[in-house]
Amino acid sequence: MKMGSWIMLVLASGVASMAQAANDCADYWQKEQSYTQGQTVSHLGRNYRANWWTYAMRPDRVESRSEWSDLGQCSYPQHSVFELPGEQLQALTSPSMTVGTRYRIHVRLPADYQPQRAYPVLYVADWSWLGQRETMQALLMEFEGRDVPLAQWRSVPEQVAEAQSAGEAAPVILVGIECPDELGPCLVRRSRDLTPTHSAAEDDYIRSWLMPDLSPTQQVSGGGANFGRFIRESVIPSVERRFKADPHQRGWLGTSLAGLWGADQLLNHDRLFSRYLLNSPSLWYDNMATLQRTASQSAASLAGVQQLYLSIGAEETQERPLLEEYATVLAQRQLNPHTRIIPDASHLLAPAQASRLGLPKVYPAK
Repeated sequence: MKMGSWIMLVLASGVASMAQAANDCADYWQKEQSYTQGQTVSHLGRNYRANWWTYAMRPDRVESRSEWSDLGQCSYPQHSVFELPGEQLQALTSPSMTVGTRYRIHVRLPADYQPQRAYPVLYVADWSWLGQRETMQALLMEFEGRDVPLAQWRSVPEQVAEAQSAGEAAPVILVGIECPDELGPCLVRRSRDLTPTHSAAEDDYIRSWLMPDLSPTQQVSGGGANFGRFIRESVIPSVERRFKADPHQRGWLGTSLAGLWGADQLLNHDRLFSRYLLNSPSLWYDNMATLQRTASQSAASLAGVQQLYLSIGAEETQERPLLEEYATVLAQRQLNPHTRIIPDASHLLAPAQASRLGLPKVYPAK
């Protein structure tokens, strides 16, 4: 089963590569940045090319015409895609499987996108799973044996669009992080990249289930810090160089292990995000290490977190007490998360509603 084949990059149907077409808008002009001869920028829906070195001169002004050539109107595709090599990550290889480091990045702009406006950006993990309703349905059947009609599903981008269309949530730029490989390597990636600590039990589980011929000395789990470097050094700069963004409203949407990664990221003094949607976070991982670490924090150390939404399926009976304990620990530190138990939902069914319910809490309409 190939995840990459599920998320088809059909350029003819509104998905554009970040390798620019002639009329695509370039990286947006930034006042604090200098530009050298030949560089192209966009400003207010038009592209401009620098005639020589220039700094702090707005391309559209009359007095800037000697420094900038007007290349004409440009456009932003509603959905664009590019790939990043993931040099910060460690590839895993065995005779039967290669687990790579490249990630495919999807950028979806809000309706009526205005290039001069600085938007919040919501980064979404597991786009291979959550970016399209067909993949969500397929994984439920694969792992739980349940056939839920496609009409009852909503992908994350569909849920976000519905919340915004209903006037309940503010517009955001949505950035999906997709594993482009087959299902097996994508599952191993999750254990490698989304776990904040190394767990021998997790490594044994991966070997017994997915990579039995992996060297016994090869560590799999615990690469969360490397994944954080990848997000910080590669993903965020690539997105926020092209599209004008508000870094103070940057958000993370993580489900399962990606929710655990978000819960760990929330504790870092140099945290990347200020708003979090953590759906069914795997707080059980490594003997609840992240939950225990959270309990050791002071209220002051969490002061930079603006909004936090937690959700879990009602059928997740073993994990639900952990989420409730986590919410209590955070509330004791004045964070007061929004918490939602999703009725009649399992671990793989809860994502069909979680983002629709959570987005208005984390990015409420103004």
